[in-house]
Amino acid sequence: MNEESGTESDKRRMYLLHGCLVIPVGSDIGEGRALQLGSSILERIEDEGVKKAIIDLSDVPVLDSKSFAVLCRIGRMIKLMGASVIFTGFLPGVASALVELDADTDSITTSSTVEEGMALLNNMQEEAQ
Repeated sequence: MNEESGTESDKRRMYLLHGCLVIPVGSDIGEGRALQLGSSILERIEDEGVKKAIIDLSDVPVLDSKSFAVLCRIGRMIKLMGASVIFTGFLPGVASALVELDADTDSITTSSTVEEGMALLNNMQEEAQ
């Protein structure tokens, strides 16, 4: 039986939508998994040359502060590669827990859905020109 690496699986879950790399984060996210995901995201951004990325957390029912910190660092890495990034889909319980944990949420841009995130990224790109 050929077992698939997490990195290859992550790359297949990501998809391009109108020139934007959408990264659906699975419910199995933990600190180690987030680190793996980060590597896959950066490789895909370099390979595809995308300038917009959405990290979609709508399938994540629980997110600890360490995993969230890793995702924020991934967001900063994406920006350093010249792409804009939006986090979408925070569930109410996750948002509440992150605030209760006093996680630094000021460093990220968020929207409710992937569609709203796309619109926000497009607006940001137009304003930058």
